[in-house]
Amino acid sequence: AVVGASGSGKSSVVRAGLLPALRWQPASSGWPVYTLTPTAHPLEALSASLTRDSESVTAASTLRADMEQDTRALVLASRRLLSQNGHKHLLLVIDQFEEVFTQCKQESERQAFLENLFTAVDPADSQPVLRRSAPACPATCSIRGASPPPSRTTPPICPPSARRSCW
Repeated sequence: AVVGASGSGKSSVVRAGLLPALRWQPASSGWPVYTLTPTAHPLEALSASLTRDSESVTAASTLRADMEQDTRALVLASRRLLSQNGHKHLLLVIDQFEEVFTQCKQESERQAFLENLFTAVDPADSQPVLRRSAPACPATCSIRGASPPPSRTTPPICPPSARRSCW
């Protein structure tokens, strides 16, 4: 998780630091990246992001409806996207994650969004990174009894060979 005060540059760290660093790594350079901001309707934002390349005008609404009904819908949609592109991983960047709690007023939509995320994250094969403001951390961490991440120093995300161009 990237946690910090509002306006401290968390989005910039992810968009200008983490994402380019992943593209530099051979193992992750080809990962498709889907970015969203939850807004008041996180299922809509998620389905719109995942169906951005679809030619169907109803793809987003269909995926949203599927996610409302089945917590495995995100898993199945991700597998379909990966099989279409021949990739093994995809990266879902959720910026302003706290909006799930501060803007989404429908508890059923919030729960469906979170349950789809929880179902999709394979602990053995995933490394979730959340970008959120510090005040939202206690609410976010209370989901499913999770505890706040331990404080630690994170190593530079920029490889040594490219550090000069990162700053």
